This record gives sequence, structure tokens and C-alpha cells, in this order.
Amino acid sequence: MKNEQDVESILENFLLELEQIPWFENLGQPTPEDDNVIRIHSFKEWNGPEGIGESIQEEHIERWRKDLFEVAQEDTHGLEGHWEHLEAIVFDIVRFKVAYNPKDDLWCGPYAAVWFATKIAALVGCTLIQYGCLPEKSAGSQWNLAEIWHWLQRGHWPCGYYWAESYWQKLPHRSTEFENAFQSGLDDVLQCGCPQQLVVF
Repeated sequence: MKNEQDVESILENFLLELEQIPWFENLGQPTPEDDNVIRIHSFKEWNGPEGIGESIQEEHIERWRKDLFEVAQEDTHGLEGHWEHLEAIVFDIVRFKVAYNPKDDLWCGPYAAVWFATKIAALVGCTLIQYGCLPEKSAGSQWNLAEIWHWLQRGHWPCGYYWAESYWQKLPHRSTEFENAFQSGLDDVLQCGCPQQLVVF
């Protein structure tokens, strides 16, 4: 983690950015980048949290978080504090941007979108605190933190990874049931050749 003065500066700049993001204001609206991603235009088109692409994305995000905290090591407690602080700030902003209801669950699109945004914002902020920048985008892949953050910054919800059913055949230890798909491991999924595009609302 950066020294205390650097962390304060990074957080100050990041908090200003969070206030300026048009959170979810452009859901479903066309962009010049539409040909590069898979677009959906309503919450009803979202596959839900257990869709294959959505589950792969969640697994990937959890890996990024785990890797970040493993690197932090003795500073883990401080980083967790920043994570919780950023989540709270973003939650208080974005819950008013969609039809969020605390009685809903992750199967409800607005509820899922709010918690997705809070998690990604916390991940981005803590990554900046730890490294000073986000990892560079991978050539030919949208399955990375910078690309996900790019769409959130522009008022959209990058709500999942595109997954073509035909790519099951390329997994070394594939299963017809998704809950067993990661017998192959996330690395096998990432390297199976599926076009690594985002699904964006």
C-alpha cells in the first residue's frame, strides 16, 4: 500500500470522480462502442446472477479481490477499511439511481446493479491505493477491471461476460451443470477461446 499521504491524495481524487460519474443514467442508451460489446436494453434481458457469463464474471471479480488482499498482506486491515468506506459511499449514491428495494435480492436487476457498482468501485479504489493505477487492458479481451470500470463511468451496467454454449466443449473437465464448471478452473475458462466480450446494459 502507498504511504499515508499518497493514500489520502488517491482517495481524495477518487471520491471526486465518484461524485461526477453519471451512475446508471445511460442504461440501454446507444454508444459509439456498441459494436464491440453485447448490448441489452432492459433489466428483463439480463440473465440473472446464475447465468453462465454472469457467474464467470463474478468468479473473476472475486479472484481480483483475493489477489489484491493477498498482495496487501500486513496492510490488509487498512485496505478492508477503505473497501468498506468506498462501498458505503457508492451505495448511498447509486441506490437512488435505479428502482432499488432493500427487500429484493440479487435476482432483481436494480438490486444486483447497485451492489455490483459498489463492489467494483471499492475494487477500483483499493487497486489504486495499492498500485497507483489499474492493470492494463488485455489485448483482445474486455474481461478486465479497466473495461468494466470504463462502462460504469459512462452510466452503464456491464452486467456479465458473453458466453457461447459451444465453448463448453473446449473445457478440459467440462460439465453440463455450471456449478461444476470450475472443475476446469477459471484459467481454463479464460483460455478456452470464447470471445471475451462484455454484456452491457
